[in-house]
Amino acid sequence: MTREQQLEEDLSMARRAILELVPEIYAEILSAYPDESVKHAYDWLREVVEAILDRIEETLDPHEKIVLVQAPYDPDLLLRPFRPSRLPCPLCRRKPQTVGAIGFAFPDGLRRHLLGDYNATMCPVTNAAKELCNERLHSEFRFIGRRRD
Repeated sequence: MTREQQLEEDLSMARRAILELVPEIYAEILSAYPDESVKHAYDWLREVVEAILDRIEETLDPHEKIVLVQAPYDPDLLLRPFRPSRLPCPLCRRKPQTVGAIGFAFPDGLRRHLLGDYNATMCPVTNAAKELCNERLHSEFRFIGRRRD
């Protein structure tokens, strides 16, 4: 085994170790690797992130899910639904880098963190999962290439 191969193997092991530290309710989602129809790890990651957000939604206190708020500037307006939830990332426990932030806005802010969209710092756990998925996809392509030779 070359030095480069050893480093790649060590990195892969570190990524798997990161995923083993994730709470069980999310670990099963992150460990479900894509089927043959998925060509890019990012497509798989989008599905995984939506499943994680759904799981969080299921665990939220029903009284915190939606609050009806009346617009203070116009008391005649109808009550509108408002989601006040801000929470730290359930995977890496990080919060936004904004001073005094108690968590990411749920679900959009957390989705951006989990995916690394809109210049958000990507969650190291979902990044590790995406890279493991990439490894799996590329190793399958290498295997297929070898079979044809």
